[in-house]
Amino acid sequence: MHSKILLSKLTPLKPVMCVVRSTKGLLGTAISDPYLAFAKPLKSLETVHEVDTLILETRVGALVFGLPLQISDDDLRSRERIMRSHDWSVPLVSSMENRISLSEALSRKETEWEMWEEIDNPADGKASTEAAVALNGWLWEHCSGWRNTFG
Repeated sequence: MHSKILLSKLTPLKPVMCVVRSTKGLLGTAISDPYLAFAKPLKSLETVHEVDTLILETRVGALVFGLPLQISDDDLRSRERIMRSHDWSVPLVSSMENRISLSEALSRKETEWEMWEEIDNPADGKASTEAAVALNGWLWEHCSGWRNTFG
């Protein structure tokens, strides 16, 4: 499902969760706030079943699959495999079309600090941080970030 369609079908005030397979092989998770203004890291997990449990616990309305900060062709294949290999317990599932680089994340942390205050260091190597960086980039692209939500 395309991101714009996912957002048009998302139940109001339901957060979005992002899953990214990190370069270390862990599944990083992050969650948006209910207004889709910013993302914060959740957990770095080992299995899709742990992610599914987290989905149920957090009651998200949608799941998006992102890409790590450092990307290879294997990352694209791995993301598609994870996305399609499991019957996720959330009604809306999508993959991100674009990704944010580490330099973009660091630059945005300087200028758009409101969106990034939950992410101490975008380069800390944690899978959950990579997911939060990816989700913040997606929220910025599709929802125009914190300032669009809160003025």
